[in-house]
Amino acid sequence: MKGILVAIALVTSQAHAQYWQAPNKSGGRIVLTEAKCQVAGLESLLAMWTETADGKLLDGCWTLFADKVQVIYNDGARYTYSPASFERKEPRQGNTRGSAL
Repeated sequence: MKGILVAIALVTSQAHAQYWQAPNKSGGRIVLTEAKCQVAGLESLLAMWTETADGKLLDGCWTLFADKVQVIYNDGARYTYSPASFERKEPRQGNTRGSAL
């Protein structure tokens, strides 16, 4: 039941400053955003990235389908994750990816 509620919240969230994150196996995190995916042919999906423990960023796109978070990384790799693994976060004021670069 929790997974279904999280899945609904992932799809229906309206505040664009929010993001969702889950830990990954490498000790980093997976970050789902509400920004449109910029990869040609995947514009109907949303942008995401994965951070590894050593700081490497892997960009991709995501959607919610069949009660799973479906991710397509820019290298073509595809993964599914449980929505229950993700928690909603609010960025600190003025803190958005790339804004400090």
